[in-house]
Amino acid sequence: MAGMRFIAVLLVVCGCGNDPLCGSGKVEASYTLSNASMTVVIATAPYSITVSDAAGNVVLAPSGAGAGSGDGYGTVGWTTGKASVEKYVDQGYFTFGANLDAWRDHGRVVSATPSDGKLDLVVETGDGCVEISHSLRDGALRVEAHRVKGGSDVRAWEVAFAAGSDEGFLGLGERYDSVDHRGMALYNWPEEGGLTEGEDVPGSPGNPFPNGPTMTYYPVPFFLSTAGYGFWLDTTYFNQFELATESPDRWRAWEIGPTLAFEVYVPHT
Repeated sequence: MAGMRFIAVLLVVCGCGNDPLCGSGKVEASYTLSNASMTVVIATAPYSITVSDAAGNVVLAPSGAGAGSGDGYGTVGWTTGKASVEKYVDQGYFTFGANLDAWRDHGRVVSATPSDGKLDLVVETGDGCVEISHSLRDGALRVEAHRVKGGSDVRAWEVAFAAGSDEGFLGLGERYDSVDHRGMALYNWPEEGGLTEGEDVPGSPGNPFPNGPTMTYYPVPFFLSTAGYGFWLDTTYFNQFELATESPDRWRAWEIGPTLAFEVYVPHT
């Protein structure tokens, strides 16, 4: 692809026994995908993604030391367990429940297949292997992941990155709670409008009734960050964005679909 280059640095040895599905042999310590809009560095031990704009400014970074220890804040993770979405009170209102196991979110790359503008990896997570593909086009990085071997079936996926101290998160469809959603956990599931207790009553988990101020009939799992990137979780399954809620320096999105796909957008500067 014109204007696109591929860089790999520092050979190390990584393996997963003799299982060809997991992979064995040599992988690089990191791989770089780059075009006129953005540069993406994919580290392999542990697996992580860093995105910079055309001027070299880091706009999206891994979620920090200690992340990916089963807490659901590795760059990409998955887990098993149970989840349910059920009708609540009347048609158009729902309840969601999840009993998820610990996240498998600390991955080590054991196989890599680079090509022009693309990188396909097999990542060992301690409980089976995950295939993760990366593809770069003008202004956008697309990442797709699915299980290929070992363990139980996937119930949920997560993707997580660092949040800057003053980073704001705008969008996520038609919302009534705020413009900047930093510090909030917003789920994306279409519902009828909530029944408010009045303008003088503060929002709460039950106001508007039944599911609180994040209810909307037009959710979109996409936000624009004031740090200079956009993020889209490509799913129609129930998903939730936790925007510097559990920790002020990181955010994540998770969903209950069987596979994971997301895109990061960086505009030309």
